Amino acid sequence: LANALAEAMSMTDENRTALGENGRKLVAEKYTWTAVGKKMAQGYQEVLDKR
Repeated sequence: LANALAEAMSMTDENRTALGENGRKLVAEKYTWTAVGKKMAQGYQEVLDKR
């Protein structure tokens, strides 16, 4: 954790901003209700297929 914090503190403002934007983009794409619903449906289907 200390190493990660030191690395973050040594980043330029531009790099920190880019990292934040990339994180927001990832969350917006991967964790929408539609995406979560599809993952849940896949999980349920896998369980049903094993029966």
